Amino acid sequence: MLELLLIAQLSLTSITEISVIGAHGVDLSTTSWAIGFDSDKFKESNPILKHFSNKPIPLGLAKVGLALGVNIPLRLYIKPRSKLWYNVINIGQTIAIGYVAYRNQDLVKK
Repeated sequence: MLELLLIAQLSLTSITEISVIGAHGVDLSTTSWAIGFDSDKFKESNPILKHFSNKPIPLGLAKVGLALGVNIPLRLYIKPRSKLWYNVINIGQTIAIGYVAYRNQDLVKK
């Protein structure tokens, strides 16, 4: 019950921020899982991160760095000017990154 009260007090902006961070975490875990499952078959598809495919710790650090590199400027520059666009961008990121994570898991199942 306490959890529901805490969630009810969160603003839309907080919820979209949490969803983006969660999507990045799920993407990182499913990518690492797929690469660990079969490193010959699965590689990182992001061209910026591709050369980290066989190095799990640098891959994780690079993915987190990329997420921070995108989201910190958004938080600093877009959020103060327009919370609407900030939330729209966060929702878009969540959908896109969530799809990538879903695809990663779906590829391993095949």
